[in-house]
Amino acid sequence: MNAASTPLKAAFLESYYRFATPEDVPESELSKAELALSQLSWGMTRKPGEILVRAFNPTDSAYGAAAAHTVIETITDDSPFIIDSLTMQLNALSQGVLVKLHCVLSVERDRNGRLHGCESSRKEDVSDEDRMGHQESWTHFEIPRVLDTRDIRAIEKRLRDTLLDVRTVVHSWPRMLNMLRRSAD
Repeated sequence: MNAASTPLKAAFLESYYRFATPEDVPESELSKAELALSQLSWGMTRKPGEILVRAFNPTDSAYGAAAAHTVIETITDDSPFIIDSLTMQLNALSQGVLVKLHCVLSVERDRNGRLHGCESSRKEDVSDEDRMGHQESWTHFEIPRVLDTRDIRAIEKRLRDTLLDVRTVVHSWPRMLNMLRRSAD
């Protein structure tokens, strides 16, 4: 696993919880750091356009309350509809969402997809022209504990498929709108 540098960890931690609702942020500083840095470590390498989805049952008590839940995390190119679509899919699977974190990061990755820098893309003091390169959506959900590993893998597949559907809709939207305009003429 590729380790993140100390400045990258600090920037990530500051961005990760920046817009989180207080009830979704772990109370202990150790749990807060462990939860975020686990996702950072997992997402250190990501190719452009790649959709990362993982679901797991934490076993380390450093995760705090999350250790009692199943954790689901995604990293993908940012676009509209991600959070609503993932939440609806979890609800459709009869999995109530207990915790929902979402941050949109402006990231710098090298040609191999290795993460070198990040900042909150909603940072008020940075103009659009001065933001780092690419926008990524990082999500963290916690649902009631799922014990069967086949069910966990099925959840991962459904959420990956959902993110592919979101990407298709977002990329097709301008063409669909143009077709509607032409047919209305």
